[in-house]
Amino acid sequence: MPLSKPKNIKVSKFIVDPVTGKFEPKVTWDANIEPDFTINGIYNIYRGIQYECDIQTEPSYIQIGTVNAGKEEFIDHNIYLYPRSDGSGICEYQFRSLSYKVEAVDNSNKPSLKSDRSIINGYTAPCDPLDGKVVSNNYPKEFKIYNYPNPFNPITDIKFDLPQNAFVTLKIYNVLGEEVSFLINKEYKDAGRYSVKFDGSNLASGIYYYYIEAGLNKDVKKMVLIK
Repeated sequence: MPLSKPKNIKVSKFIVDPVTGKFEPKVTWDANIEPDFTINGIYNIYRGIQYECDIQTEPSYIQIGTVNAGKEEFIDHNIYLYPRSDGSGICEYQFRSLSYKVEAVDNSNKPSLKSDRSIINGYTAPCDPLDGKVVSNNYPKEFKIYNYPNPFNPITDIKFDLPQNAFVTLKIYNVLGEEVSFLINKEYKDAGRYSVKFDGSNLASGIYYYYIEAGLNKDVKKMVLIK
């Protein structure tokens, strides 16, 4: 029996700034309960973008992430939206209509039909500071990662280039090899240049390592926290 498509897809606002109402889309859905899915099954999440509100027309979708069975939610950290069209001049906010679908894949890699779509609308701010967002649409030619500033106190930007689409994991370790922060957890990212803030406010001064895995690429770099 094929898996049933995920049901009751909803997109809500995951607020990241209560003052402005800035939010990231949060997708939730009902759990699939088929036996060949609940053990080692996964959900694939897809996003489509439109520049006007048109519920009659389906956008083109790309896969943006994967979560394991038992975790029926996904926060789209690659997009910030605002509830209002504020701004002026070159920073005039731009309308976006985002559609999301979810697909279940069983433990033999057989996918279900994609779910019905759920839609959320908002506005982007072109002049916003970047945090975990694509810095440039010009595809880099090679994979690399670095952080700046280094040494830092207590915040640094970890920047990485993806020459091709990949699932990305980014972790921070101390000198004992203990994981102290999990910044990105197997998130699907398009080719491009990215920047993620790391805040060491709750850590002691010392040497730390950031480890990235992006498709077939892996790297470890050292950074120094000085307070």
